This record gives sequence, C-alpha cells and structure tokens, in this order.
Amino acid sequence: MQKTKSTKLLRKKSVKKPGTGGHIDLDWGLICALGALGAVRPLIHDLPTFADAQLLQGVVAVSIFGIILAAPILFKVKRPLATLVLAGGVYGVLSIVVHQLLWTTVFPEGYPLTPDAAYQPPEVLVRILASIATLVTSLLTGFVLGCLATLISKFTYNK
Repeated sequence: MQKTKSTKLLRKKSVKKPGTGGHIDLDWGLICALGALGAVRPLIHDLPTFADAQLLQGVVAVSIFGIILAAPILFKVKRPLATLVLAGGVYGVLSIVVHQLLWTTVFPEGYPLTPDAAYQPPEVLVRILASIATLVTSLLTGFVLGCLATLISKFTYNK
C-alpha cells in the first residue's frame, strides 16, 4: 500500500511531542504581542483626549485588525486559528483592564442604562457584564480573524 502525501501529513500532525502538553507550534511571544497591539484600540477609544477623533479611532481599529490578520500569514504560523483566538483572549483581558481603569474617566456620573435613575442596576453588575461582553467579543474577533488567516495561508503557501 502506497502512502500518499495527505496520509503522511495527517500522521505527522497527530503526533504530539512529549512534555509539550499538546501545545505544539504556538508562538506565545507573537500571541502576547498581537494581544497587546490590540489593546491600543480601547485605550484610544476610552481616553478623553481622543473622544472627538472618531476618524482616528476607526483608522487605528482597522489598522490593528489588519496587522493582526497579516501577522500569522507573514510569519507562516502553523496554527493561525489557535494563535489568533488566543491573541483575542489576551486582547480581551487587556481591554477589560483598560476599560476598568478608565471607567470613571469615561463615565464620571455613572453608566446611564435607563433614563429613570430609580431603575439603574448596581455599577458592579454593569462592569461585570461589560467585562464578559468584552472578552466574548474579543475571542470571537480572534476566531473570525483566525479563520480568515487560515484560509489565506492555505491559498498562499499550499500551492
């Protein structure tokens, strides 16, 4: 029975190196760098200095996501999906920290959810829910960018 190229690739990918815990081919430096780069966006969004610079905020956001998408392709990362989902997690955690530190700067009179002050939920609940939403959104963003990077990598390098 002749071994095909795809059989060899499948067999090679399924083998785990001892002592790695299954985390093969993940560049943690790149993951952390991409997550930290993404954290610039909430910083610019939350700082009062840039409050009226919506065009700048949009350009920064698109540029950062473009760099995050391009990095695993340019560095020929073997697992772009996992890399960008984890980078999204780092980005989410750093975004939560930025949002929580700048919360009173952005909302000096509290976060207005309803026009009726009698029905305002406790601020701690709003902060927790905002943190969960930030983390979920960041992970989903990493997933979508990771899927795109995987597709682009397949078409670019597997000719």
